[in-house]
Amino acid sequence: MERSHPQPPNPVTPLGRVPSLLLAGFEPSEALELKRLLGSAAEVEAAGGESEAIARMERGAVEVFCAGPKISGARAKRLLDELIARAPESRTLHLVTAGGADPSVFQDLIDEDRIFYLSFQPLASDDLAALLESALARATRLAGPPANDDRPDTGLHPDGEDRISADRAQRERQVLEAVGRLAMERDPAAVAGRVREDLIELLSANRAHLLLYDPATEALWEKRGGIARDERRESAAVGLVSFVARTGRSVEAAVLAEDPRFERDADDPEGEGKGPFCAAPILGANGRTVAVLSALRDPGRERFAPRDLETLALYADRATPAIRQLVTEARLQDEKKQKERALRDRALDVFREEALDHHNASARREGDVLRLSPRWLDWVSWLLMALVAVGALFLIFGRINQRSSGPAVVRLGGRTEITATAPGIVAAVDIAPGANVQVGDLLVRFYGAQELGELKRLEAEFELLLASRLRDPSDRGAEQSLLGITTSLDLARTRLEERSLRAPSAGTVTDVRVRAGQQVAPGQIVASIASGGGAPRLVALLPGEVRPQIEVGQPLRLELRGFRYSYQKLTVDAVSEEVLGPEEARRALGPGLADAAPLSGPVVLVEASLPALKFTSDGREYPYYDGLWGQAEVRLRSEPILFALVPSLKALWEPER
Repeated sequence: MERSHPQPPNPVTPLGRVPSLLLAGFEPSEALELKRLLGSAAEVEAAGGESEAIARMERGAVEVFCAGPKISGARAKRLLDELIARAPESRTLHLVTAGGADPSVFQDLIDEDRIFYLSFQPLASDDLAALLESALARATRLAGPPANDDRPDTGLHPDGEDRISADRAQRERQVLEAVGRLAMERDPAAVAGRVREDLIELLSANRAHLLLYDPATEALWEKRGGIARDERRESAAVGLVSFVARTGRSVEAAVLAEDPRFERDADDPEGEGKGPFCAAPILGANGRTVAVLSALRDPGRERFAPRDLETLALYADRATPAIRQLVTEARLQDEKKQKERALRDRALDVFREEALDHHNASARREGDVLRLSPRWLDWVSWLLMALVAVGALFLIFGRINQRSSGPAVVRLGGRTEITATAPGIVAAVDIAPGANVQVGDLLVRFYGAQELGELKRLEAEFELLLASRLRDPSDRGAEQSLLGITTSLDLARTRLEERSLRAPSAGTVTDVRVRAGQQVAPGQIVASIASGGGAPRLVALLPGEVRPQIEVGQPLRLELRGFRYSYQKLTVDAVSEEVLGPEEARRALGPGLADAAPLSGPVVLVEASLPALKFTSDGREYPYYDGLWGQAEVRLRSEPILFALVPSLKALWEPER
């Protein structure tokens, strides 16, 4: 997941003996591998467990102690507490390679600079060897004065070979231009800000950091502004940036959070470490790390390529003088603050320390315009002006629509309603909803005992007269009586037939509204038959006063009851020529819908075709049913909002049109 890029090793001042390294909690093969990688740089010893490590520390001085993966988390914390308690004045440097997921367990030791480096998960052998080399070098420096390293700075290409490609030459020009701008800055905070901007631009990164390394306090700190409270300080004991500061090696990771050395506060305080990461050291004249450059990308972006790492190394090499100057100025500022703090401690403390820091920092910058009003007042003024402008545009271009609405009902085509032609009592219902009928099929029979009795009486009388006529064909009176009874017999049969309702057309029975024993009146709907022909239509009842403003072709919007905000856009197909009263409108709707029509004044009937047999609401389709009520709305006209507020402007505008 990560690649380390070795740098020239830190110079080591001899102790007079080889420094001692004690390993505890490692497998024998791991200890042998570390001993091979370190070579003659240290006297490596391996302890089998905590008790053996404590016994070895009591026998003599150990410059570096490293707790391996077998001693992790709370066990490693207890072991370090025991070692420090037995030798509180010891200058042993401690490393923990498996600290666990909670770094707060070791926070007190980090604050006391008792831990040289803390890794939350085990490290690779070469990375751990680099950390151990750095710890041994530091232990050697603590034992004696550092040696001066007068080796010349050879730049990015120590072999001097001229093998720079066109792409590399272009990147080097960009780096030199960025470093040239960096050299023009004098304020430490401006230098730090310029470095972050350059890294983001050169590496196509989303975030970048410049962390200065202070070996005296074992801390990495980032300067964010010109005063002390704009600084971020982190211990150099955790995180990949601490690994770079300790070892002087560059690192690159595809996903920062997946690296076992990751620590969010140190490596990515502005994010969660879920993207690519790279970092490189800036070395001083003696080869020691003075600062760390780091760059991060957002999750999902590609990892840093080798050309990006070369660009970062080139920038670190070229920006070294400016960064060294930044470190020097920062150190001088800290020394100055310490002297001023000492003077204030011995004198009357009139001014707050923050005020003095602000005064010293502002003295190096040009003054700003005197602001007598709070800054938020300027923003409020611009906001009010913007609101006034938006309101004026809304009044000029916004329009008010005048609409007319009223109840509307769905009528399905091909529907026949069977009504009673005479009063009576239902004797039997011979059909059921859903039944298919043909023309002439019996639907409902009414009580007709009187008509049936009259028919039987006439039939009996007819038979008597017919027999008399057959006995005496010359009897003219019998012939006349037979003709009269025939007419009465036909009338009786017709009256008996009227007591039955038959299907006037073929179709499907959709509704039966009577039952046996029910009293019906003339005109009352008994049943309905759907023949399947004709498209569904909408009949809307709009207020009568809007009749002059409604024309065929105007848009009509329908909202069915029970389906709120499910609007259907239709077009007016027909408009009644006359304005109808409530009773006339109900008669036009028919007896089945008259009682459901909420009418209180004159109305005009408006018809529109429905585009399909179904409609959609909330992503689902529903079929139309005859008698389904809703609310219809027609837009009559519109006018600008300004005319509605100032009617006199309308009179001035209309003559020009």
